[in-house]
Amino acid sequence: MQDESSITLSVAEPTPLALPAHPQLFAIAITDDLSEPSSRHVLDDIDEVRFGRGPHRHARSLVEGKRVLELRIPDGRMSTEHGKLVRTSGGWILEDPLSKNGAIVNGAVSRRAAIGDDTVFELGHTFFVVRGGHLEPNARNDVRDDTLVAAHPSLATFDGELADRFAALARIAPTNVAVMVHGDTGTGKEIVARAVHGLSGRTGALVAVNCIAMPATSLEAELRSAHRGTLFLDEVGELPAASQATFLRLLEDRDTALDARVCSSTLQDLDALVDKGVLRRDLYARLLGFTVVLPQLRDRLVDFGLITRRLLATIPKGTTVKLAPAALRTMLAYRWPLNIRELGTVLTAAVALCDGTIETAHLPDAVRRTPAPEPEREDPADLRERLIQLLTQHHGNVLAVSKAMKARRTQVYRWVHRFNIRVDEFRR
Repeated sequence: MQDESSITLSVAEPTPLALPAHPQLFAIAITDDLSEPSSRHVLDDIDEVRFGRGPHRHARSLVEGKRVLELRIPDGRMSTEHGKLVRTSGGWILEDPLSKNGAIVNGAVSRRAAIGDDTVFELGHTFFVVRGGHLEPNARNDVRDDTLVAAHPSLATFDGELADRFAALARIAPTNVAVMVHGDTGTGKEIVARAVHGLSGRTGALVAVNCIAMPATSLEAELRSAHRGTLFLDEVGELPAASQATFLRLLEDRDTALDARVCSSTLQDLDALVDKGVLRRDLYARLLGFTVVLPQLRDRLVDFGLITRRLLATIPKGTTVKLAPAALRTMLAYRWPLNIRELGTVLTAAVALCDGTIETAHLPDAVRRTPAPEPEREDPADLRERLIQLLTQHHGNVLAVSKAMKARRTQVYRWVHRFNIRVDEFRR
């Protein structure tokens, strides 16, 4: 039975919403069995997706002239025939006229609803999301998260754009090229650094240095302990001037023979710090190499089930719990300002509080509060044009551009990489 206290009834006739290239359907999670893998299904050549209860199965066939994808989900709350997703001239429509409880689309019960980019819908106790976008090379039409191809388990993702970047990172890992990881607090910067170290083949240790708290007198010992390993400079923009000098001296002094791969992370606009004289230009040159930008958790909706399962595996009794549909519905609507780290903290507390099933009441007040509505998504062509205009106007100053766009710097970096824009060209 659906949780009627947290859902509404949708009665309006839907208007189809067009999707960008490569529409994809993601099965995020089955709340009654979180051990079941998430999956991705490319809908480029599909006219209709038919859902139903049964052992995991996907089949593509031609039925009465329609290109049909049939999905079977091991969800006891789904009907044998539980609705279908239909391609129309304007987009996708979810139809569920016959199942006992209907579908829930973005929190509202509906028998027929338009499905647009990032629309979350529920059939039984299974959560799905539709998103259009980039696919990595050689992407399979149907793939589960336990069969995703990734050079390192921590780098597995359904996000095609991020998968491309992670694949390039894996190619860089065995070299001496410095790696810079941009991302907000809690997005997994150290996790990526550890994956790079694991793929590097280096025999030494990974040494993580908190640049905010590390005095110059201690930095030298930390650097030496990273010999033949990887040095991870966390929040490198906070490295004091004296420590910057120590770092450069050790790297450049041939007598020390320090052999350490440098991987660094930052929340800040390092170009702006260099312009202000806060960060030494010669140190910045040492840090430059390969850059990866980690998206915020709220922008990794397609990986939410995969990430949640990874986190639960690290929590005592975490692999035995279930999620009430209302709880997952609430979590998917939350903005997660502290990202994966916050999700891990929330899950740890919820597992300790619950008696086998995480309910909405086991979530913090901040998560349970109704989120602010999402801003309307901007057309990619318009976004790129506006980004170029502002980069030109502000001479490549990413901090100024982020303020003008009312976006985080890390989001601006994501757009820059997405559209293959070279920021340095705007500084000439």
